[in-house]
Amino acid sequence: MTAKIELGVLDSVDGSAQWQTGSTKVLCSVTGPVAAKPRDERPDVATVELVCRPVTGLSNVRSTAIQDRVFRALSSVMLRHLHPRMLVQIVVQVVEPGEPLEYNCRELAAAINSAVSALIDASFPLQGVATAVSVAVMEDGEYIFDPDYDTLSSGLVKSTHAVAYEVRGGVAERLLLCESTGTFTEDQLFACIEKSVAECEKVYKDLQSATGDKIRQDFIWND
Repeated sequence: MTAKIELGVLDSVDGSAQWQTGSTKVLCSVTGPVAAKPRDERPDVATVELVCRPVTGLSNVRSTAIQDRVFRALSSVMLRHLHPRMLVQIVVQVVEPGEPLEYNCRELAAAINSAVSALIDASFPLQGVATAVSVAVMEDGEYIFDPDYDTLSSGLVKSTHAVAYEVRGGVAERLLLCESTGTFTEDQLFACIEKSVAECEKVYKDLQSATGDKIRQDFIWND
């Protein structure tokens, strides 16, 4: 399923993006790099503050788990050493989860994609683009990427996985994350990781297209 990506959707921040795939929608903002307070300074790299907020209420165990995974994926591609002693603040807000509460694969994938989109919109230097997809393994052995709410609530799902790759030049080069829940075999896990390569490269192309559209909209042509 092609993602709907909007860049620069928020004012008063350095970068923002809204990422929607199916019924899952996540909004992200990036502020910085800005001068960090002395107690937060790191002499060699930028400090990253990341907050993931659930669709309603305060942060909980679920949103904290997503926050931890998003941070790990982003830290692997952000060139933080180019902005030592600076601070980057990232806020991820789930607008529509699009999945039952017992799952988080769709939200996690969308959170990673929206966050890296907002970083690109903020012109923060990256060594590659972190892209993520969600996949469900069904009882009959079928692999369904971007499983919708009905699929996840059907009772036929054996396991779900959120897989993230670093993509450079359109090619998925490095596995960043594989978050799995449910019952699955080693072969099924490796199959998910392998099949996700092409899907993550598709996500990269969607983001590349959205970034190009944003540049064309913002550029002032002098005829």
